[in-house]
Amino acid sequence: MTLPTPAPTDVGVVGSQPAQGNGVAQPPKELGAFDAPVPGKRVTGNTITAAKPIVSNLVLDTGSGAAAPSKSPVKIPDVSWAKPETVVKSTSKVPGEKAVITYVGDGDGASYTDSKGNRINCRIDTFDAPETAKPKQGKPAQAYGEESKNLLQQLILNKEVTVRISQPAQPGKNFDRSLCQIEIEGKNIDKVMLQEGAAWVYKTFRGNPELMAAEKSARDAKKGLWADPNAVNPEAFRRMQNYGNRRN
Repeated sequence: MTLPTPAPTDVGVVGSQPAQGNGVAQPPKELGAFDAPVPGKRVTGNTITAAKPIVSNLVLDTGSGAAAPSKSPVKIPDVSWAKPETVVKSTSKVPGEKAVITYVGDGDGASYTDSKGNRINCRIDTFDAPETAKPKQGKPAQAYGEESKNLLQQLILNKEVTVRISQPAQPGKNFDRSLCQIEIEGKNIDKVMLQEGAAWVYKTFRGNPELMAAEKSARDAKKGLWADPNAVNPEAFRRMQNYGNRRN
């Protein structure tokens, strides 16, 4: 049995709609912001425009596969559209101040003199180090508290650093200390303390993948405080010692 030969249909050029039953290609659709560029387009800055109009004068006989002149040539009009914008989160930091660390009280606390001559006591905000003994308060030392303090001293004591205050001191909170971050030679010291097993990631930063990875590397290697399988989180230790609801 011989099948009937289908009627010729126009083959629209790139960007045009398929030909309908009358054999005439439909006008090209408007391209949206997320449509892919097509041949004959030119990219200029953030705008894509047609290099020059394109005209198709051929149709395709779907039976024989031969090309034949088209009754209705199709022209692609000039098209332009803006590329979608990429939203980038700001990575700006709190302004920092150059200072020399003059005192390290424990594994996450330090003091310096600011540009106005004021002594600033600050609590590093990204990690929580084991507690050192506090005789005036009658509080005992936590396991690995002294070792953590010694490491922080080695890193920053009597050295020029960049201090970024994330929260100024508030009476009755954090023992009247500011919350801060400390960088030395362009590197934040929190990762070093965590990688050496000298501290835990503080609870409000446990969603930070880089800090959590640093803590995990020490935990897996059983470095520092992680050598003890029963290591106690400093926050839990403070509750047991009745430190109150203040972060030490």
